[in-house]
Order: sequence, then structure tokens, then C-alpha cells
Amino acid sequence: MAAERRPGHVFLSYVREDSERVDRLQRALEAEDVPVWRDIGSLWPGQDWKLEIADAIGHGSFAFLACFSEHSAARGRSYQNEELVLAVEQMRLRRPGQPWLIPVRFAPVALPAFPLGAGRLLSDLHGVDLFGGDDEVRVGRLVGAVKSILLAQAATAND
Repeated sequence: MAAERRPGHVFLSYVREDSERVDRLQRALEAEDVPVWRDIGSLWPGQDWKLEIADAIGHGSFAFLACFSEHSAARGRSYQNEELVLAVEQMRLRRPGQPWLIPVRFAPVALPAFPLGAGRLLSDLHGVDLFGGDDEVRVGRLVGAVKSILLAQAATAND
């Protein structure tokens, strides 16, 4: 059984081929003291990885970054799709307009037509493009948005 956790990390969802790009994003977040949950560093040998991922999304994350690229677009099947289903379920439990799920593009690809409910799609959420120049500025804005979500969540927890 997964350990009970207090919300306190950003969940990084991606396909394996984007590991180097996600490494850079993770370093930028952690440099600003933003805790990250990522499969390669958060899962331990012998753990039920599907259960741990579901727990990390549902009970531990204050933000979910869904990373897309030419690699994810080329995949017909990926566990990232399951992570997105879990993330959408969590997002639907939150107040409308409360930022939590953030699309991140590493390449100029269309976001998958993932339904969010109420006629909205994943592509309706404002995301961040980490390609085409100004990546440092864009990563900074993304880190700032994630920190803002964390602060807002901490404020509501203290109410």
C-alpha cells in the first residue's frame, strides 16, 4: 500500500525519449526549491510502480506538468496517457480556474485532444513552449507559475 503523503511536489509526466529535456526542467525546478516527483528518482525497487504513480498524482502533487514532443506525438501507446487520465480526474475535483495541470511542449506538436470535461480539451489550457529560443525566460515563467500554485495551495491550507 502506498504511503500517505501530504501534497508537496510537482509531478512530471513524459515519455522516456524526452528524459534529457525533462532532466533540464527538473534541475530548473529543484534549483528554485520546488520538489519534483519523477519516476526515475521517486520509485524504489520492489514498489508497485502503477500504484505509486497513481498515489503521487492523486495525493501528493500540487501541480502536474504534462510534457509533449515529437516523441510523445509519435507514440500510439504510452503510460503517459494513463497518467493524463489520472491527472484529468484530479483536475476535475478542483475548483474551475484553479491551475494544476500545465501542458509543456518541447517541440511544435499539437497537444493530444484529451477531454477535460465540460466541453474543454487539454489544448484549452495555456501551456509553455520550451523550444524556439527564449527557453530560459520560458522556463523561468513556468517555475514562477508552479511556485505560485504552491503558495496558493499553502495559503488555502492555512485557512
